[in-house]
Amino acid sequence: MRRDRRGGFPYDGVIDTALTETAMKTHILALVGTALLAAVLAAGGAASSAAAADSLAWLGAGERVQGSGRIVSQARQPGPFHGVELSVGAQVEVVIGGDDTLTIEGDDNILPLVETAVRNGMLVIRPVKKNMQIDGRRLKIVVRARNVDNLGVAGSGTLQATRIRADKLTLEVAGSGALDIDGIEAKSIDVEVAGSGKVEAAGEAARAAISIAGSGKADTTRLNVQHATVSVSGSGQSLLTARSTITANITGSGNVGYYGDAQLTKAVAGSGTVQRLGASAR
Repeated sequence: MRRDRRGGFPYDGVIDTALTETAMKTHILALVGTALLAAVLAAGGAASSAAAADSLAWLGAGERVQGSGRIVSQARQPGPFHGVELSVGAQVEVVIGGDDTLTIEGDDNILPLVETAVRNGMLVIRPVKKNMQIDGRRLKIVVRARNVDNLGVAGSGTLQATRIRADKLTLEVAGSGALDIDGIEAKSIDVEVAGSGKVEAAGEAARAAISIAGSGKADTTRLNVQHATVSVSGSGQSLLTARSTITANITGSGNVGYYGDAQLTKAVAGSGTVQRLGASAR
């Protein structure tokens, strides 16, 4: 077993410390993060973009640790939380009705490098050190929560959940990750995608605010809402269902497709389109 030359955790994996390559990759990621943040702000997502930017800032092109292939599991008790923020390339399932605990399964040399801590009410799942790249191919995490009102993915991870009840629910993806949320019951829902990621949401909500910056996609056709506000900046796509009103704003080549007979108000700058797809997605 070897130790990180910078005094980190012991591990059996492979560490990449090529300084020139690391510096170049870190610089590129920083540029991407800055561009995503600027796009989200332009699309009107200032309130939650700070959290997405903070999560992206933790990711980088520093140490690279490969999994050993020896699979183990751990039970962890991080403490009470009301949201989950995933910043590692893992598969996460959120089970509602639990006791704010989690089970993590993966390579025995990777698990000690995955932080699962509560920060400002959010269960943060990320590498223990900034800019560390860990092999998350075999990482599977089951989170058992009493309830949640905020779910986010930064990077390439995937998170799924069902049976969420909240006054206001926030769903965020920054990067190429994915959220798949079913059984929603909410008064309002905010959906934000920055980058090439995807959000799928199903259930019921009175109001929905959907913001896409980049080439990502938000599919809320199975989320029945009364009123929807949609903003697309770039080449992204929003698919939705609304019964009463839709306000759509597009800057660039993106598109909005909707089901239902809602009253439409739209503004398009560029080659983007807004199109009714039918009476119902079902």
